[in-house]
Amino acid sequence: MKSLNANMNYIFKKKRNTVFNIVLWFLYYIVLLFIFSQGKMPLKIDYIYTISFLVVMAIPIIINTYFLVPRLLQKGKYVAFSVSFIVIIIVFWQSYTHCFQSLIDAVFSNHYFISYQTNLQAITKFILLLIVSMLLRIFESWLYFNAEQNKRLQTENHRIQIQLSHLRAQINPHFLFNSLNVIYALAIEKKEETAEAIVQLSDVLRHIIYDADSDRIKLKDEVVLLKNYIAFQKFRTHGLEGITFEINMENEDFEIYPMLLLPLVENAFKHGMETKAKQAFIKITLTQEGTSFGFQIVNHNNTSKQKSNSEYSGVGLENIQHNLEIVYPNKHTFHIKEMDETFTVSLQITQKENSK
Repeated sequence: MKSLNANMNYIFKKKRNTVFNIVLWFLYYIVLLFIFSQGKMPLKIDYIYTISFLVVMAIPIIINTYFLVPRLLQKGKYVAFSVSFIVIIIVFWQSYTHCFQSLIDAVFSNHYFISYQTNLQAITKFILLLIVSMLLRIFESWLYFNAEQNKRLQTENHRIQIQLSHLRAQINPHFLFNSLNVIYALAIEKKEETAEAIVQLSDVLRHIIYDADSDRIKLKDEVVLLKNYIAFQKFRTHGLEGITFEINMENEDFEIYPMLLLPLVENAFKHGMETKAKQAFIKITLTQEGTSFGFQIVNHNNTSKQKSNSEYSGVGLENIQHNLEIVYPNKHTFHIKEMDETFTVSLQITQKENSK
């Protein structure tokens, strides 16, 4: 199927180029005919002289337009193109001066021709036609390049959207799975906080469902999401102390890509508060100033965590890295630092355009 589409596109392109060239040379002929007949009704001799002059010009113009321009000029070989361009003009001038009149006299022996123009006028028309044809060729290539570029951009954008949807699909079920485990644990213990935990979870899920498919989300909404999530997770940790969330936000309408921060917080709770040890802690710091945004999480490094947990954690952090590479190429830093007692994740984003 792809081969068929490629062949059809090639055939269509060839037909389009053929039609374009036929129309172009016809226009050249009409313009020259008008010039040679001096705006009057053309005579038979005018048609013959014009087509003869056009045939003589056709070969150097075709060489310049379809060989020198794409192979030299458009590839940046300006010196070689300039030399070739001058050579073509000289060859045409010599050919016209010494051969043109004799040629049409021989081909059209039944007609007597008197030149419509001096040699200087002829070479001037040739140079103008040569430049016009060259500019049209460059313009045609530019249009084709832009069409192909737009097509590639659309294809790449479609691929990125599919990839982002896939990454989000990996994050959301993971979060929901962990959250349901918390609700289940509270229900088993018949805790009074079960209903409140369900409300907190519904607030988190509402943000995820409605905001995760957006291109950008306001920072204040992302902060609300994180606060709800932290409040929900406190049910899981039984109100364990050691959880801090510091916010230094200059512009609450600053926009970031959704679902970047929640997996990091989720990962910190999963491993930083896995045990009820007194040293367990999570410190979250969010800063935003101007066009820069920073997010850091430091949590207790629970070295006794199971291997399966490490695998889930790796998936989450890997998804974050993939997302950042797609939506913030060359505009972010993402560092992970693991030590004996602490596990630190730092994210820094710099946007060229500030959020509204």
